[in-house]
Amino acid sequence: YSCFKLSDGRQETVTCSIGKVEEQLSQDYFFRTNRTYIINLTFLKKINSKKRECILHSNGHDFKCDISYEKIKILLDRLNSN
Repeated sequence: YSCFKLSDGRQETVTCSIGKVEEQLSQDYFFRTNRTYIINLTFLKKINSKKRECILHSNGHDFKCDISYEKIKILLDRLNSN
């Protein structure tokens, strides 16, 4: 199962693995931060490298999610290349 937090506050659950979900999403807008999270880059507000977390912002609220040490560099490189 995979669980989604939507920007309107709803939560949806689907019966497929996060890996299968990742394959179906556009890499232009989505990034897998670790084994648990895939984030929508549209809502990315900040990357805190020290705490190894991403902060997403939507509808006036912040949401924190973990990002693995290895993925921080990959994400920063990707964002800086755009």
